[in-house]
Amino acid sequence: MKKVNPLTKFRFLIILFVVIFLIQAAYVVFFINSNHNIKEIQKDRIITLQVLFVFLELMLGIFVYFYLGKILKYVFNPLTNIFKELEIGKLQISLPYQFEEEPLKELASPLENMLSNLRQFNLEKKNKIKEYKDRLNLIIKNVNAAVLIINEEFRIVYVNEIAKKLLGIISDEDYPSLMDFHFEGEVLKYFKETLSKKVLIPPRKVYFPKIKRHITFNNGIVHDTEGTFKGMVFTITKIDLEELEGKSKQNKNPDKE
Repeated sequence: MKKVNPLTKFRFLIILFVVIFLIQAAYVVFFINSNHNIKEIQKDRIITLQVLFVFLELMLGIFVYFYLGKILKYVFNPLTNIFKELEIGKLQISLPYQFEEEPLKELASPLENMLSNLRQFNLEKKNKIKEYKDRLNLIIKNVNAAVLIINEEFRIVYVNEIAKKLLGIISDEDYPSLMDFHFEGEVLKYFKETLSKKVLIPPRKVYFPKIKRHITFNNGIVHDTEGTFKGMVFTITKIDLEELEGKSKQNKNPDKE
């Protein structure tokens, strides 16, 4: 069974009270008219007052019935604004003065506690993320492989030093575009193809003129917590940087051989 909205219940009570007032006014008018001990001038005054009260009660009932939602929205607007700020991730919020008065006064303490808990949770989450990031950076830094992460917008979100030297990725920009670099041979084509397919593909050997041999690309998919595709991790293993730098120098100075 569907539950009735509290606002609907309140409006029903308003209608009920208005009906009761109308019945009461009708009874008074009937009683006055049927009582012969009351003078006509007194009857007119009493009936006039009853009509005036009924009119005012009807106007008040209609106003409250149709504007109750807007009145409540205005009263709770400060609370709504706080939740809107929370929605966009803003946690450093000060409660406005409306929370010092009724009806929001009782919500002030629980809301302050909630904001304090959220700030603490957010701080702990950031510290945990930093801890995992530092640990991952340490692992990648000490591994003898080129590693780079490219997101779904074809932007490089992470690249280690080996990958920078091997692929010639030099940029001061945060998240530079993949298209900003002139990769050798089939490298760019491989990146674009793999990212476009958004699926894990088998390791592929690509000829790399810089070191005059084939290098093997491995890939992995990056998902968010909801399983949505966010990018790919690319690794190139068994890279000898000394060999790479030596051949690079030989290519620049062929006459010295």
